[in-house]
Amino acid sequence: MAIYGVGTLGLIPITLAACGNNASCTAELNRISALFNDKLKPVVQQLNTNLTDAKFTYLNPAPTEADIAASGTSPAIRRSNSAYGNGIETTNI
Repeated sequence: MAIYGVGTLGLIPITLAACGNNASCTAELNRISALFNDKLKPVVQQLNTNLTDAKFTYLNPAPTEADIAASGTSPAIRRSNSAYGNGIETTNI
């Protein structure tokens, strides 16, 4: 069973709209999501230990700085405002 962590909350359109250019606002949300993910990993390990007939896998939708450094790529984020609302694009460069 796949168990997904929480993605980077500071990059979702509703957060960008609410926080605007306030970097500390988005940074705090990203810190909270990273904390949740850090607490989730041992829970997944415990599930695998206690439920030996099942297999649980933690999936990380929000790479850490170490993950990005190890992959040799860096994320490029561009905000866009259109008639359809606020949004972002992410690519690896």
